[in-house]
Amino acid sequence: MAIQGTNNNDNLVGTSGNDTIEGLNGNDSLSGLGGNDQLLGGYGSDTLYGGAGND
Repeated sequence: MAIQGTNNNDNLVGTSGNDTIEGLNGNDSLSGLGGNDQLLGGYGSDTLYGGAGND
């Protein structure tokens, strides 16, 4: 599943499957949960949580 944030601060949470999560601008929190995820913070001070799987 593809999840994309905004130019503001976002809290983005993936699914139990394979996700691509892109924060864009802002200070974002990205959580991959299960599956093999790709986490792309973008500009800003971001926090990335991979979770289970190959992230």
